[in-house]
Amino acid sequence: MIQLDVAASKDGKSHLSAEKAQVVAPQWVAVDPDGSKHFTFDGFEAYVVEAIRALIAENNALEQQILQLEIRSAQSPTPSSSQ
Repeated sequence: MIQLDVAASKDGKSHLSAEKAQVVAPQWVAVDPDGSKHFTFDGFEAYVVEAIRALIAENNALEQQILQLEIRSAQSPTPSSSQ
């Protein structure tokens, strides 16, 4: 999985430099004849689809864990109140 560090600027917006992206996803960065870099995002859609699939799988696993905890909690005897 590709993991990029995205910096928040003073204006509150997120920014990603081409230099940082080039390290982990070189296919997303093109270099102009003058040496400046810019994003191309070739194949970006495939990464997004895979990331969404991973998030769905993680969410499903967490939902199952919650369900199991709820079942265990419902089956546990409730402590009696001391009077």
